[in-house]
Amino acid sequence: MFSINPTSCKSNVATFDSVQSKLRQYSAEIESIRSELPMNIRASASIDAALSACAASALNNALGVEKLSAALSAICDTYSKTEEDIVSNLTGEGGTKSYAPSGSDNAVCVSDGGGGGGTVQPGTNTPFDDNGQYGGDQGHPKETDKKDPHFKEMADIIKKYYPNMTDDEIMEYLEKMNKEGCGYVAICNSIFSAYVGNEELFEKTFGFPMYDNQGELNYDLLLCDLYADTDNHHKGLFGSDYKNPFAIFDKGTDEASRKYRTELYLKDKGVDVKIDNDIVFDPQNFDKYSDGSVIMRAENFKMYDVDGKEYTVKGGHAMTVTGVTEDGRLIVSSWGRKFYLDPAQKGIDIDFAYYEYDIHK
Repeated sequence: MFSINPTSCKSNVATFDSVQSKLRQYSAEIESIRSELPMNIRASASIDAALSACAASALNNALGVEKLSAALSAICDTYSKTEEDIVSNLTGEGGTKSYAPSGSDNAVCVSDGGGGGGTVQPGTNTPFDDNGQYGGDQGHPKETDKKDPHFKEMADIIKKYYPNMTDDEIMEYLEKMNKEGCGYVAICNSIFSAYVGNEELFEKTFGFPMYDNQGELNYDLLLCDLYADTDNHHKGLFGSDYKNPFAIFDKGTDEASRKYRTELYLKDKGVDVKIDNDIVFDPQNFDKYSDGSVIMRAENFKMYDVDGKEYTVKGGHAMTVTGVTEDGRLIVSSWGRKFYLDPAQKGIDIDFAYYEYDIHK
């Protein structure tokens, strides 16, 4: 069976980076030597031309190595994420949700669009209450009929970034978002939590109301805006933004891409966010992070809904931690619903990140 170790392979990106840096240095040194030559020697057209050509060649090779480095990084990401491309839909009886195995820590996730924490009541909701959805649900947008006014709201946002998309293409896009949107939903949850009580500022910042006309948070609109603006974007070797040329295979998010894409999305909106992907989190220190939001990535685990039904996830999944129970379980938001998860369960692979926003910059 053919396989590669993408993590090991991607480590060669640093080698490419070192080589291209040295090539740039050589080019600069050649130009320096050329400029310092005595005029009687430099006057020789053949010597001057040869040095100039050497400097240009070194620089061109540096640019070529830089492109190879970016391509290698993209290929390794593609390989890792393609292993997660086939994700099962809801299966089994008795409320069991399962996912195909994952070969990396990139979160890829599917919802049936059936989330919701309860009946929506008049008035405005907070992100994590029992009135309406319990956080966002990446599967909800794809369930919207094209004749529904809500579909037009989402389409108008997506067309800001993809103006030529047809309605059918947008439906396909929403389906793609469902398959890889859990990390984006967790980010949206954290943004909504930061803006509770600042609804006017939210609308001024993002361009649409924080709540819909039923009093529910506009999860779908924020999700579409964040996803369309930043999906497949990565931080380049020298800090510049680039969009993965293999975007069709760029599935899901990981801790690094969630951090980068959140910062990218909020930069032009004048919103500062501090993101720490290396926090040491456990149920005992939850209050330490009460000023922001905790986003977790878990792999190969079980969790339970409010009715005690078991859900099994066999791949990577991103969720928002909303609280802890007295017996040490985490309360999380996933698929627009409340779940309970034991962070000490056997076989789980888990990481935590902390998001804190300065919305009054």
